[in-house]
Amino acid sequence: MPYLYYMPNKNLYISQYYSNTNFNGAAELFVGKFLDNNDIYQSLLQFDISPIPIGANITSATLKLYIYRNDAPLVTSNIGIYRFLNNFDKNSVTFANVPLIENTPVDVKPVTSQVNTFINFDLTTLVKNWLTGLVPNYGILIKEVNNAYGIVGFRSTFFNNSDYFPVLEVQYDLPCPCSGGGSSFTEYPVEIVTTTNNFTGSTPIPLGAKQATFGVMNIGVLNSAEVILQLSSDGITWIDNILSFVSTPTFVPGDHLIMTTTGHLKYARVSFKSKVANQPATLSIYAATVG
Repeated sequence: MPYLYYMPNKNLYISQYYSNTNFNGAAELFVGKFLDNNDIYQSLLQFDISPIPIGANITSATLKLYIYRNDAPLVTSNIGIYRFLNNFDKNSVTFANVPLIENTPVDVKPVTSQVNTFINFDLTTLVKNWLTGLVPNYGILIKEVNNAYGIVGFRSTFFNNSDYFPVLEVQYDLPCPCSGGGSSFTEYPVEIVTTTNNFTGSTPIPLGAKQATFGVMNIGVLNSAEVILQLSSDGITWIDNILSFVSTPTFVPGDHLIMTTTGHLKYARVSFKSKVANQPATLSIYAATVG
């Protein structure tokens, strides 16, 4: 059962005390009340889930946030996740102009003494609804449900260690298109690779008359990569599966793309290298064939 891991493409906090200030770029995500009733903090996130395959049946979607700060460990803070009803601009949103949210939280989790650990929220139904288009994906608001005193701080993607970034973990099944014509669907283990200065291939998968699909994500923090599809008749000599007038796709951190073969040879793979010499990138590669 495959997993996809997403870092938010938008993540920042807002402050009632600094109601007209935009805090995009901060390494922290704050929720709760700080000094007085007009000093409330909330956080905003949005995830791009477009790499989830069409027809996927989502079995779980978990938001994981790393708690690094807890000002009131003797007080229970009820942290709620709320769906936005309109989109927000990460570079201009403030407490004064934050969009409306749905009244009922998607999930609520208590935080008492937890610190230096992850807390998990169940977003399964919400992500399913985003994927099917039942509700638009405008992102989520994180807040203390009762505006209790005590700041809880999470790490954002602007922190200097990606191990503590917010992440959305999605687990899903794919229906097997096996009925009719003897078609079959095969999925291969996810590969995590590090680029070098030269093109290097992923583990080859059998192709033949099938069609191969590769999902590639740059899960690193700093560096970019170049990625192409390749086919081979013997697993030794590889031919680029790209039109001559099309430039090689470049993946900056957070980028992702579905790449599908257009030809048929015995094997298929993804080949990758660092965009800039001596600046390695980290990629996750998902592979499947159908036919």
